[in-house]
Amino acid sequence: MKPDSSHIVITYNGGSTRGRILELDATVTDSRGQNTTQHIGDKLATTPVGGGDSIKFNGVYSGSVHVIATGFFTDGSTRVMLETDL
Repeated sequence: MKPDSSHIVITYNGGSTRGRILELDATVTDSRGQNTTQHIGDKLATTPVGGGDSIKFNGVYSGSVHVIATGFFTDGSTRVMLETDL
């Protein structure tokens, strides 16, 4: 979600993967091509990411913004959970 031109919020609500994601990494690429990455959870942990957890980005996000979120699972696999332009 892009509530305004200086914030982006990515919320993991759960679903069928709830309880199996240890870390969720999100990368935002702004209109200038600058990347910012943040995460919730820890892929080396044993406690999964909870539903409702959010990653919040603050910056200048006017124009097109590309977002990719990748999940790291308990079985060692990874999967792109979200890829979109805002």
